[in-house]
Formats: sequence, C-alpha cells, structure tokens
Amino acid sequence: MPELKRNFSAAKMNKDLDERLIPPGQYRDALNVQIATSDGSNVGSLQTLLGNTIKNTMASTYDSPNSTSANAFYGVPTTAACVGSIALPDKDKIYYMVAGGLDVSSTTTVSNGKPASLDIKKDYILEYDTVTKTLKYVFVDIYQVKEQISVASNQFQNFIYIPNLSSATINKTGVRIGMTVQGTLGSTSYTESDGITVSDIQYDSSNTAYKIILQKDGESFKPTTGAAVNDEVTFKAPRVLNFYYNNLITGLNVVDDMLFWTDNATEPKKINITRSKAGTGGVEYLVGGGILGKSLGTPTDGIFDGDTPYFHTRLVTDPDNDGNLQIATDITGKEAVYVKESHLTVIRKAPTQPLELDMSRTANDRKTTAGATNPAFTTINSFSFTKTVNGATSLFEPGDEIDLTFNVGMDFRVGDILLFVSDDDLVGTPSNFQKPQARGVVVESKVTNADTLFTDGFTIRLTSIDQSLPATGTSSAFPAGDLETFHVRRENKEVLFEFKFVRFSYRYKYADGEYSSFAPFSQIAFLPDQYEFQPKKGYNLGMRNQLRGLTLKQYYPKIGILPEDVVEIDLLYKETNNPTVYVVKTIKPTDGHPLWPDNVQYSTSRGEFEMTTDMVHTIVPSNQLLRPYDNVPRLALAQEITANRLVYGNYLQNYTVQKDPIIQLALIRNPKINVSGLYGVPSVKSIRTYQMGVVFSDDYGRETPVLTNKNASITVPKAASITRNRILAKLGLETQVPSWAKYYSWYVKETTPEYYTMAMDRWYESSDGNIWLSFPSSERNKVDEETFLILKKQHGTDVAVVEKARYKILAIENEAPDHIKTEKKSLGVLQNSNNNLIGNAQEGFPLPDHTFVTVDGNAFNTIFGEDIIINKPDKMVMVIRGSGATSAEYEVSHISGKATSGNKVKLKVKGKFGDDMDFTSTNSSFNTAVSNLTLELLEFEVENRPEFDGRFFVKIYRDELLTKHVLLDTSDDAEYQVVDSEKIYYLNNNYNDQDLNNGTQALGWGSFQKLDANMPTVNSTDHPTQKTHHTVHTWGGSDNEKWGITKTAMSSASVKNLNGINGVADAEFFWQQLQKQKNFFIDASSAYSLDGKLIPGQYEIPGTSADQSYATGAVADDKADGAPNDDISNFKVYTAGAPAQLPTGATTAENSTGDSLISLAQPSRGIWNGGKYMDIAWVGFGDGFEENGGWSDRPYTHKLDNADPNNTRLTAAKTFISQLRTPGTKFRFERDPDETIYTVESFNYNTLHPDQLAPYEDYPEINGAWGIRNFKTSSALGINKAEKRQFLEHNMRQRWTIKVTPPIGSGISGYCPTKGTNDNLDDSSNTRTALQHDFNGFDVIKILLPFTAVEAGKDTFSDNPAVWETEPKESVDLDIYYEASGKIPLELNALTNEEYLPAGTTFKASDGTKTNEYEITEWTTDDTIKFKPNLTNGTSFTTDQDIFFTKRGSYSLSALHNGSFSSAGAVNTLKLHGTSSTNINSKKMYRRYQVLDWSNCYCFGNGVESDRIRDDFNAPQVDNGVKASTTLGDPIQEERRKHGLIYSGIYNSQSGVNNTNQFIQAEKITKDLNPVYGSIQKLHARNTNLITLCEDKVLNILSNKDALFNADGNSNVTATAKVLGSATPYSGNYGISTNPESFAATPYQVFFADQMRGMVLMLAGNAITPISDLGMKDYFSDNLKTYVDKVIGSYDAKKHEYNLTIAERFSESQVIPTFTTLSYSEKSKGWTSFKSFHPENGVSLNNDFYTFKAGQLYIHHNNTTRNNFYGVQYDSDVTLVFNDKPTMVKSFNTVNYEGTQARVTVPATTSISDAAGNTVTSTAIKHNEYFNLTAKNGWYVDSIETNKQTGGVVEFKEKEGKWFGSVCGDTTTVTNLDEKEFSVQGLGTATFTHSSPVSATDPAQGSVTITIANNTSTSYVGDDGSGSVWDATAD
Repeated sequence: MPELKRNFSAAKMNKDLDERLIPPGQYRDALNVQIATSDGSNVGSLQTLLGNTIKNTMASTYDSPNSTSANAFYGVPTTAACVGSIALPDKDKIYYMVAGGLDVSSTTTVSNGKPASLDIKKDYILEYDTVTKTLKYVFVDIYQVKEQISVASNQFQNFIYIPNLSSATINKTGVRIGMTVQGTLGSTSYTESDGITVSDIQYDSSNTAYKIILQKDGESFKPTTGAAVNDEVTFKAPRVLNFYYNNLITGLNVVDDMLFWTDNATEPKKINITRSKAGTGGVEYLVGGGILGKSLGTPTDGIFDGDTPYFHTRLVTDPDNDGNLQIATDITGKEAVYVKESHLTVIRKAPTQPLELDMSRTANDRKTTAGATNPAFTTINSFSFTKTVNGATSLFEPGDEIDLTFNVGMDFRVGDILLFVSDDDLVGTPSNFQKPQARGVVVESKVTNADTLFTDGFTIRLTSIDQSLPATGTSSAFPAGDLETFHVRRENKEVLFEFKFVRFSYRYKYADGEYSSFAPFSQIAFLPDQYEFQPKKGYNLGMRNQLRGLTLKQYYPKIGILPEDVVEIDLLYKETNNPTVYVVKTIKPTDGHPLWPDNVQYSTSRGEFEMTTDMVHTIVPSNQLLRPYDNVPRLALAQEITANRLVYGNYLQNYTVQKDPIIQLALIRNPKINVSGLYGVPSVKSIRTYQMGVVFSDDYGRETPVLTNKNASITVPKAASITRNRILAKLGLETQVPSWAKYYSWYVKETTPEYYTMAMDRWYESSDGNIWLSFPSSERNKVDEETFLILKKQHGTDVAVVEKARYKILAIENEAPDHIKTEKKSLGVLQNSNNNLIGNAQEGFPLPDHTFVTVDGNAFNTIFGEDIIINKPDKMVMVIRGSGATSAEYEVSHISGKATSGNKVKLKVKGKFGDDMDFTSTNSSFNTAVSNLTLELLEFEVENRPEFDGRFFVKIYRDELLTKHVLLDTSDDAEYQVVDSEKIYYLNNNYNDQDLNNGTQALGWGSFQKLDANMPTVNSTDHPTQKTHHTVHTWGGSDNEKWGITKTAMSSASVKNLNGINGVADAEFFWQQLQKQKNFFIDASSAYSLDGKLIPGQYEIPGTSADQSYATGAVADDKADGAPNDDISNFKVYTAGAPAQLPTGATTAENSTGDSLISLAQPSRGIWNGGKYMDIAWVGFGDGFEENGGWSDRPYTHKLDNADPNNTRLTAAKTFISQLRTPGTKFRFERDPDETIYTVESFNYNTLHPDQLAPYEDYPEINGAWGIRNFKTSSALGINKAEKRQFLEHNMRQRWTIKVTPPIGSGISGYCPTKGTNDNLDDSSNTRTALQHDFNGFDVIKILLPFTAVEAGKDTFSDNPAVWETEPKESVDLDIYYEASGKIPLELNALTNEEYLPAGTTFKASDGTKTNEYEITEWTTDDTIKFKPNLTNGTSFTTDQDIFFTKRGSYSLSALHNGSFSSAGAVNTLKLHGTSSTNINSKKMYRRYQVLDWSNCYCFGNGVESDRIRDDFNAPQVDNGVKASTTLGDPIQEERRKHGLIYSGIYNSQSGVNNTNQFIQAEKITKDLNPVYGSIQKLHARNTNLITLCEDKVLNILSNKDALFNADGNSNVTATAKVLGSATPYSGNYGISTNPESFAATPYQVFFADQMRGMVLMLAGNAITPISDLGMKDYFSDNLKTYVDKVIGSYDAKKHEYNLTIAERFSESQVIPTFTTLSYSEKSKGWTSFKSFHPENGVSLNNDFYTFKAGQLYIHHNNTTRNNFYGVQYDSDVTLVFNDKPTMVKSFNTVNYEGTQARVTVPATTSISDAAGNTVTSTAIKHNEYFNLTAKNGWYVDSIETNKQTGGVVEFKEKEGKWFGSVCGDTTTVTNLDEKEFSVQGLGTATFTHSSPVSATDPAQGSVTITIANNTSTSYVGDDGSGSVWDATAD
C-alpha cells in the first residue's frame, strides 16, 4: 500500500505557501509544541510543553533583628500586573515591577492571613534570587487604604477607629502618618482638598482597634459630626512608584546597586536596591518601635530586609558613610521617614534659598549652644606687669609666661591673642580699645567649649610689652610696681578677603553620591570701611573689606525641606572676578552640632559654619557653574546606560507658560546713615535702568527662561545716589501663574558696561575759560577723550551732586599744561590816592580804546623798582581796580621811561583797553576820573610745583553747576554773594489742630502730629505757630476776612471752607486771588485732594486698570480725559504698610477710623520737625482749564518744571526753586537778624513717612509733590470727563519739602519765619514777628553762593575732594539676566513655609507708643508662625494686612495676615494667607512684596557709589550675580524631543563619581536624529555602541567614539570625547513602530516587531532580517497592522526562542485584550509554534526562562504537568499538510504515528447481547472490539480535510509499536450531499491534537510521527454540512 510520511525536521510553521507547496518537514500550524529541542532525550521529535510554576516563596534569611521566617509574607495580589522586569546575570537575580493597585474585593479571602476586609492599593518592586529561589520586596508603595470605622467616635474627639486586622504585635493596616483622610464621617463628607491628615497611629487594646489621630494644617482636627460604625474612610498618600496596569516600563537598567527606569508617564526614577530593601518589610514601623505610628519606646538602629509588604518603604541612609545603614526618622527619632517620589527621581532637588551671612568687622562672637554670646573683653583688678627676681622688681619680658585670673568667666582659648591696657590709658572702648600696652598668646586654658567658662586657669606667653610701662616709675599708667586695673580683650582677627568680593553658596550630596546643583549664591561678603577717598593716598580706602567675622548660616533647613537622603552639604566659595568655585567645607553628620544641627535639642538651629581663614583649596568642576538646574527629562520613552552615562531618548522637557507675568516695581530708598553709620552699604546703583524678570520653577528646580514685559523696568535717578536703594517687586493681580509652578524667582538685567570712580586733586582755570581737573596718574587708564565725567560729590564737602552734572572731556594732558603751571606773582600795587600818579589830562590814563598808561617815575620806583624797566619779565600784566570793579588782565608789551622824580614810566599794552575800563571815569575822561584807583603789575612765572607730580589733567567745560559744586570756596570763612531771591509768604488754616474733630476725619488724613509739638492749642482763627510773646494775629486781621474767607468761616470749619467742601465760590475766589500773587509761600494749609485724583479716604480697586500703585513712567502733565492711566497715578492712598485692598466690586471706601488710610501724598506742614524741614508751595503754572475757553484735549501743566519757558515770572520761579531744592544750596532769610546761613540737605522722602511702603516714583524730594487740588469743584474727583474745573489753574498746587541744616531758628535770636524771634532779646531791634498765616507780609529767601577758591585766593586742594564717575560707554544690550532672589514658594505648606520665612526672621509692629521687633522661632502649622517676645499691649493687625518681615539681614518681604486682632499682650502667633486653601488671587503668595537684597555697588551717602576694590583700575569688581538666564523670543512651551537623545554626566564607581543626575544644558549633552527616521522608541547598548530603534529606522550610534570619513566615503572609527558619535542606519527600511515592548535581546541578536509594517525582525551583527517572512509573512501582515494594543517580546534562552505576544483590542469597550503568543526559533530559522501562555513580561537568566502574569513570577519548563501555564491547562496540536504529487487524486485509508500514548475515549454506555443471549451493558466497546477499558489522554486526530472531502475525529490503537487509526469521512446526508464526496482525492491535511499531554512516569510522552495511507473504503458517506464524517466500519 502506498504511504505518505511526514516528519518535523524543518521544525517550523508555514502559513505563507499554498498547501501544495509547503516543503516537507514544515507544518501549517502548531500550538504548544516544541521541535528540535527536548526536555528529555528524544531530540528532534515533536513534543508538548512542560508547564510553568509560580515562584512566591519569600526569603527566610533575615538581617534585621526582629525578622523571622514566620513573619515573611507574600502578598502580591493576583489582580496585579507586571509592568517591567530585568535579569542581572552578575547577581543571579531578577527585579520586576508590579502594579498592584486594582481593588481587592471586600469579599475576597486571601491566603496567609491577609484579611478579607482590607481594600488596599500597593505597587511593588520585587527581587527574585535564582540561586536561593526566593523573593524579597525591594519596594512597597502603599498609596490607598479603604476601611470601615469599627468603633464610633464623637465630634469632640480628634481620632477615628479602624479594625485591628491581625494582632496587637503586627500592624497590617497599611496606614501611615501623613496620609490624607477622606470619606463620610458621621453626616459630614471630607475630600482630599479638606487637608485632613493622619498625625499618629495608636493601638486601643480596650476596643481592639487602631486609633487614627487626625490633624489639619498641623493642628488637631475633630470631625464635625464624629464617626459612626461602618462609615467608610479612605486613607491616601501621593503615589511614589506610579505603576499603572496598561503603562509598561519602557526603559530599565541597573548600574551597580542602582535601578533606573522610565515609563514615559512619570518622572524618570532610580532606587538604590540595598537601601530600598533595608527600608522595606517588618511588622512594625521602626525596628524596636512597636506598632504605633510614633514610637513610645526608643527604636533601635535596625533595618529591614524586604520580608513583608505591610508598610510603605522607609527611607534608609548611611549617615556616617561607614556602611551601617539606618532608617531615616524625624528629629525625635520616633517617626519613620517614608520614601516619597522626590527620593526616587533621577533629578535631585537643589537648595532653594541662599545662605545667610552673619558678618562683622570684629572677630565672631563665641556663642553658647543656646545662642547666648560670650563676652570677648574683661578686666583684671590689682595687677601689675612686674616680677620680682632676687629681690629686684622688673618688667616682664617677651617670652615670660604669666598666670591670669579675670573678674568674670571668659571664653579665652589656647591660641587666642589677648591685648592689655591700663584703665588710665584706655583709648576707645573696653571692647575695642586702641594702643594696647601688652600683648600675649594664651598657652593654657580650661575652656573647651562655649558653654563652660572660667575665671582662672589661664596662662599667657607675653609677646610684647610697652617698655615705658614700669621703667621710670612715672608711667601714665602707674608707678613702677603699683597695682592697677587692666582691660583685656581678644585681638581681632586678620581681615578676611580684604581685596576680594566673595559670594558663598552650598549644595547637597545625596546618599548615592549625586551632587545637587548650587543653591542661589549669597550676596557679597564685603563690609566696606568708612569713606576715605583722597588722591594723595591713591585709593578709596573705604572700599577695602573689613570683614573679620563671618558665619555662614541657614544651609541646613528643617527636615522635610532638607531632603532626608542628603548625607553631606558642601559650602561653596566664589570670587566675582574668577569663574572657579571652591569647596570651603564639607559638612557631615559626624561633624555634630552646630555644623550639622541637633534639631532635637536645638529645634531652630539651621547650620552655622564660622570662616576662620580666607584660604580655600578644593576646586569644584568648572561645568558646575554652568548648571543652573538639571535638565533631566520630565518624561522619557527610551533609556539606556552607555559610556557610563544615563541616556534618554524621545523625551519631554520644558514647560508651557501661557502669558508673560505682570510685574510691578518700586524703589525703596533708605538713608545710608540710618543703615550703617559712616560705613558704605550695598545698594542699587543710580543713573541706571534695571529690567526685571521672573523665572518659574517646578518642585525639582527646573526653570523657565526669564519672563518679562516692556514695562517691567525701573530707573534709579541720580538723586538716589545718597540712599541705600533696593528694588521692590511683586507680581500683578492679573498674572497667570502656571499650574505646574511651585516657585518663582526674580532676575535683574543691567547691561551697562563698567564704570570708574575718580577723586580729583585740584582744579585750575584754563586760558579758554574752562577748567582743568587734576587726578592721580594711577587713574589715567580710566578715561580717554571720548569719556564723559559725571560729578557725584561736591569738592570740599560731603554733599552729593544730584543734578545731571555731566561733562565731556575736552582734552587730556599727562603733564601739567603750561597755563596752569604759570603762576601770577604780584610785583606791587600802586595807589592813585590823589589822582596824580597815573596819567594826566593829555595821556596815560586807562580809558577804553587807549593803549598805554603812564605812572609817576618816583612812585613807580618806590612800588615796583627801576630794575623792572630794564629786565622786564617775559610776561607781565596790569590790572586796574576801583569803585568796586576790576578790569581784565592786560599784558604789558613794553616799558619805557625813567623811574625817577619828575619823569614818567610808560606801560604799553598789547591791543587796546576795552569797555571794562569804563569804571575808571564817570565820563570817559581824565577830568572825571574816579579817585583811589589802583594799578597792580603781575608777573607770569612757569613753575613745576610738587602738586603736579604724579598727576594727569583733564579739561572740561565750565558751567554753573561746576562752579557751584567744585569751584566755590567751601571753607568756614568763605564769603558769599546773593545769586537769587524770592519773596516767601505763609499760609496756615490751623487744620491739624482744631479741625481733627471738624470734618477732617472724613477726609482720611488721620491724626498727624502738630506742626510744633510745643505750641499751645489756640483758636482756629488765631495764628497757629507764632511765639506767644508776639501780638496775636487772627485770620483776616482787622478786616476779619481774607480774599473771601471770613474769620467766622475759619473758626467754624477751616478745612471745609478753605477747600470748598462747604461751598465752592468763596474757596475758589480765595485761591484765585492767591494764584494771582505769583509768589511762593510756606505751606501749612489743607487741600481738597492731596494727589489730584483721589479724595482722601477713597481709593481704587486693586488689580484693575486704574490700579497704578507702582506704575512707572506715569504721565506727569495730566489731561482730564477720564482715562485711568492719564490721571495722577503717582499719588496713591495706602494702608499702613501696603496698598489698600478692597472687596471685589468696591469702588470707594471711607476711612472710618481716621488714621487707617495714609496717603503717600502727605499733608503740608509748614516748617516742621524742629525746623529741619520746610514745605514751600506755588499755585498756578500758566496753563489750565478756562471757563470760557473751551476744553483742551491735552495735558495741563502741573509743575513749574513744565511751565511755559517764555513766561518770565514762572521761569524765574522755576530757576529759584530748582536751586533751593538742590542739596548743597545755601540760603538765608532777609528778616533774620542773625543772618543764619542754612544749607539744603539731601534726604529720602520715604523715610519721613515710615508707614508707607514706597516713595513716589517721581521722587518728591527733588521734583516736589505735584497734582495737589486746592478746592472742591462741582462734583467728586472721580474719573469723569465732565469734571474739568479741577484743572483750573488756581486749583493746582505744587509743594516742595526742603531739608535744611542747621534747623531753622537755630540763630541767637531764634528767628523762624512762621514763629518770629525769641522773647527778651538783648537787642530789641532784632525782634521780628512771625509772618502772618493768612498770606499777609513776606520774608525774602536769598540764595547764596560763595566766591570761587581762586577768587578767594585759596588753594583748590581739599582733603575731601570732589568725586567723579565715568559714564559707561554705549553698551550692547545683551539679554542676560542675573538671579536676584532665592526661590520664592507659591504656596505655604509644611515643606515651603520655612523657605519663605525661616526661623530667625524678624518683623516690627507698633503698639501705639513705640515700635517693637519680634523674631520668628518656628512654624506651628502650615500657615502659623510663632515668635518671641509676645506682642505688647496695644499692638494690632488688621484683616488682610501685609506684614513686612526681614530675613538674611536685608531681604524684606511681606506676608498677608489671615484674621485681625488687637493684642492684649499675650499673643505670640500669627496666621497667614497663602496655603492651598487660599482661593482669592489677591491673597496668594505671588502677590506678596519682595524687597530684594540684590545690589551692584556700595553707597557712602555722599553721592559716591563704588563697585571696585579701592576704586582701583582693573581691581575686582562687584558683579551682577552668578547665576544667569535669558529670555526667549518664542513662546515658552513644553517640548517633546521625539527624535532627540540626551545624556547625563559620567558614573564611575571606582572614583565615587555619580553624575547620573547631572544634565547640564550648557554642555553638548544632546544629539538629534533625522526626523525622517521617526520617533525614538528603544535604546540598547551593545558592544559599546548604542542601538537606537526608531519608528521607521534602526541606527547604530557610536559611543565614546566617532567616525572620520575618508575622501572615498569610507569611515575610520576613532576614539573621541564625544559621548554619542555618528549615527549610522542599518540597511532596510525597518523600525520598531511604537512598540518598544516587543524588544528582546540576546548577546548576539536583537528581536523586535515593526507593527506598522506588519513585520518581525532580527538584528544580528550589522544586518536586519525580517524573520516574519520565514513562513509567516502573511500572518503577521494580517495580524500586526490593526487592533494591536501591545506587542510584548521575550526571549527564552533555554529553548533559544523569541516569544512574541500580540495583544489586540477590537473596540474601546474591550477591557481585557485578546492575546496571541508565538515563538521564533533561530535554530529552526522559523516560527515553531503558537503558545497558550501570554505573559506581561519575560526574562531569561541562568538558562531558565521566567515570565510574569497577573504580577506573579513563573519559571518555565519545570512543571511536569504539560501545557499547564499560570495554573490553566491547555492542549497541544499540530496541523500537517500531505501534498505529495498534488495533481493526483488520492484516497486516504489510515493514519498512523510513531510516538507516545494515543487518546482513548470511553464510549457511552451501550446495551448488547452476550453469548447466552442476555442483554448486558458495556462502556468499553468500540468498533465491536474490546481494547481499552480505561480512558486515556494522548494524541488523536482532531480533523482531517482534503480539497475534496472532510473527515472527523480519529483515535488510534497500538499495533507493533505504532499507533493506527482509520480515516473516516463525515456522514453524508441529504442535507450535506456533495458530489466531491463520491471520490476521495486531492491534498491531505491532518490536524493532530494531544488531548491532555500528561505523563508522570514517561517524560517523553507527547512525541509523534504521522503516516497516512490511501483509503480503499467504499463507505464514505459525504459531508452533512457540519463536518466530514467517515463510516465507522471503514478500515
């Protein structure tokens, strides 16, 4: 019989070829079979598969002392999913990630004691040890626990009860401190936003339940309606691992002990495996701490070992770096620190706040641990520096050792230098005396710490002694041998950084060796000396650093803000002129307190390090300065380790900012003298414009570029050179703060090039009328002939020059010009006493147009001598004087005649006499000559004087300012001339005294001080300020009326009547008449509106377009068109300390208290503050609204400065007031009998009114307060175009406040214009009455100017010379901004509140009598500060009041008070707005004020602003900062770099370098691939290269090397510094589509699927092979292109198979995908079989294959229950094709195979007749044969089909070692009749199935060889439509 036989030699499926073409050895289909490999000895056979086995045995060996095998518990739920895995051959371990958060049903019972009621969500990382075959938990993330209340609690209790799920010794609740509490308790529902958290977990044995203690915002919380039994409560914590079921880990690597991963959904992460395991497991929160959240006992230092999943993983560190791991705890040591996401992220947090510098000009104080300062000086009583040797008394000598006992306990230590001086010779103070008489070093001391002091036990070795001390017996100190009191002090240290500008910072070092980026750098550690800038010394000695004591503070924030895994802190140092950063000190826990603070004992200590030397050595790598933050991707799809670096591909970076912020700025100015006495102070440089910007940052420090707008700039005027300036900044209400932002920082741009400061030596007159200035030659490089000089300080005084005073250099000479070297020496002066010595009627008299004079010879000889005729000087001039006039100098060209009696001497001049000789005669003739003319001859002599040595000379233009500030004689005996004068009147309606109770309250002025506190209260019509001995003048005098305002009106309501509130007409007439006077007046009168816009008591809605509180560049000359921005926006009404805030929609608010609203536009006060200040006003500026002239839509003039220059009266007034308001101007009052000369001083207007936040933008101390409205018009002054009369000329007033010295009235007579003179003067003629207060009578202010020094005949040198500043050359506007603040939190919470207001921050508050200072000691809750001392009685804070705080010495900031109260003296806490519950934008943190401590110069208060050491050329210079940023022209948006790679710094375990967190943008750390390749999906390091799998291409990137290309195009690979070199595509247009999960790698091949192309590929060597084409091309093309959800690849190293699992979702509603797995064998070069296991992940290790299902780990090929996968039993089958001679029609008779047991199916029960004819029942009859009485599993034919006919199931029976079965066709019926069935022919296809391929005794069972014979039966009955059926009787 012919036979067709098949084997499985090809061992692969073929679904591509036509059935007729499938080669022998291949088969059509297979399921769960393996061929060509064997689990036994039958190599080459077809077999079923061994099953897999779950691995869930926990390790039983524990390192932790409390762990035993009994406690080990495996608890990964079967509802979990594995999302990532990795095998480590070097460790023989597998690590896998499990998302275990699907709800566990409350009815589900889990083994091992897991309670059925528990509903808990966890994620896991587990470790499987393939050697011990056990598991450990590496990490457990418990993020949600649901429970029901087990015991009720009431509304008065701050706890709830949940069940005890185990025992009183094991806590399995999963609840931990810090979790939020949600749910319905009682009848009240609580959500996460309510902020209720767990503060402790206690066990209540009486209720057998856990008691959960509740809190909110750090305070105890009691549920409003209690909690009832069965109330459901949910405890939540932020997710840490963030594993999600359908989100696979797409990159996973292990480096040493660190596991890195990324999932493209959350931050890239990393754990330390060892430390993580040590924090996981156990049965209590802390080892030895019990089951309570906060241990009652003392926990040990023990760690855990990953044995249980009951607790969220705790943080573990190695604090001493000695390998001894410890669980991190809070400061009490009783509460575990649980790992947060920030502990796992690859990016590591950097410090957010700069250091605080505690600087002093003396050595640092020594402080006790409690903070008390130990004394540094003391005394010794009854002491002498003498000794007695052999009976002789002598002085101690250097080298002698002396034992000392002090009067008080001292902290003198070995090495200290002590200075001694006797009490009689004390010069200075005991703490800082000068000229010590003895000096010694301490060589013995009992003092070892600052807490224990001694009076005795000190020994010094004398190093020097004043030899005269006892030698003569007559010392100024004491006679020899006498005992005296000596003062002793510790010698100051040497100056630190004397010639350097130094900044400090710090950084963190984390437990795995990563360093954070730098904290913001501190301000400069520089303390200037007192101002001393003298040319003869060559330098500004004030610009030397006097820093002797320096302590770096605030580098150790409280735990929580300081990441708990920080193990070291580096203190850093940088000089401004050097890019190098140095490590000053590495602070470690072993350093102890106070370096590493002990916060248990000292809760407010935040780290202190004292600098004792300026020597620093360790250098930080230079690239760290280019690392503002780490640009670790926010998300990344691909990850790999190559070249010892972490590489990410297809990553997300940056953030989106929708809109630029609104920035509001102001300048804060404080008098320098108030800040630092005579020393210079840091300041913001004047004559500069500063552009401010904001940078937002996320929680990890990633930053935006600088965000700014065109209005975010502020200009500091020259007038501010006298003050300490700071920039105040805040964000506007309409700012859109990005939702992702956690912090913001201020940045400043000032791009002006460098400038120089120069002190002049002398000045000289130039021959062309200009001025030569001399400077030390050392300053020569500071200027050239293109330089402009700006005069900053007067010559000879400390008065600043605030005018522009800018001069172009006209010439520079390195040697003194001849003109100034030529000295005029008088040869004599001849007096023409009788008009007979000079000339006569005919000739020789000096008249205009004459050319010579004649002089009597005898008189000439007497005065000048005759030798001068013979030896005339080279240059000689004559000068004629008389009648108070002086002629010009006329050069004498020739002298002739005889100097004898009766002769004349003729003096001929060059040219002719000019008109300046008019004064010599009244009628241009000798006959009318004036008497007593004098003639002086002067000789010009060139002389190189010593003052020219070492000088160079600069010529500048001479103008009035130069004359005033440089040329004038400033000596005490200077003579003055009047240069200008103006009448001054007086107006005072006594509003400040009487009218406080008569209408003023409603105007919102409040209780201003009286104009003179010594004045008695008088009737409102009487003169309010005159001295009492003068006759009283009442308003209007005898007329009882002044310009329409009657005495009666003034008496009834002076404010309302003078300012038109009671009626417009009279008030308007008064002011109209006053305006017509066109005179200045001393202003002590009220006004209707102090700012021209707002009625006192009214203000605008903050945040609206009308809110111009800090508007810059406001329109000065307003037009009343109603537009908000056009009104007088620089005059605002503020609450005390801040702009007013109104409820939404409010438009006005009346001041109900009388003084709660204070206007920056202060009232007029006349002469006030003891005569130090004078308010002078002017009404009318020549321009205004005219009743009949129509409306002019243009600005009306509000200031004299802007008055019509053609109006001579206004121009004269402008000139006068411009001089009077200028600091340095001198003046006197004409009526003053003492002729007292007053000098105008500079001042800061803001300091006069400390309640205000900021001064006017327009600087009223210079420009005056303008916009004042005198009277009410027809209606209120709202924004109303109809309100035009407010712009009447007589309704506009400008007022200037003049500060003078000495105070007005300081003369002997006490004259003051508003008070008159004193009583009982010695000379009654000196009596003067006060100016009348109703504008009657006047005085005259005369402005004085001294003669120039040259005119006064004096040397122009001064020890206090004028100081000049070079104007910077035109700059290139580099868009570089520098960091000007630390990071400012946008929300107050437990982790940010101390960043905003750290302990030690101070604030001030007034109690009505004095202002007190308070210091923050701690935050008691998220939003409540505690301070000391308690508030004093009378102190109050209003609702929503901005309170100003000061931190780090000079950084001021505000916080908004949440609530209001008046103190009873016991309050020591304040609650603040700014937490997450603050919903009103105006109350949020971004709206608070920040007064920045950024500075760029040092101000000395006299106009000098220096930024260089000693103001020397090329000396170190103050920089603008360290950390720089810039703006971007494009919108700020997050960026998905789909085609990009980015890599970290290097990792080197040998050298301890771990820079895997460092992604420095300034370096070349990115590489972009051609976008045509598609997005990057997977990275794989192989052979030191990086295989990059993109969507559409696979590339090979050289790592740490690159390719150099020859001319022929061939490449040579060479080593290079490039981390990622050339990218070379592999041949073939293949990629990995978007399925990186399909990737699997062996040491030699890489497998992956290209889903979009329907292909599966293998990369081996440099070639990519489409393995899907190997018999399966059509299959993959059909099944990979559509509905694919995931394509999961894994490699079975034991079977050498690549397993590919395809997950398909055919609709969105399909939750669980449809899975298909099939395997590719490289040995077979084909796809061997489909598989019934569908893993979530798979790895191979040590020749074993592991997969993961439902979060469980399974090992394959070790379960003898074949085809049992994940606990489910499956069949095996194979489909064969018999296609021999396909053109022939064949009939198939039998089928047989060689192999193991065939299936035996027991037939149904059948009734038959036995031999006796009896009916019996049989269950074992088939084919009328008895062959097997028992059913068996085995092989059978499931179906057989040809192209002609189909057949049914075939079972076999054994014959001679083979198994035979008859082929049976399907039974033919009428319904399935088919002519094909009449002849069995064609191809044969047989499907063989193993029903249950199980054999416990024969592992080889399951192999089979198939043989099919031609069928000779005639019994085939055809197909009935349901399948082929063969006749049962067929053979």
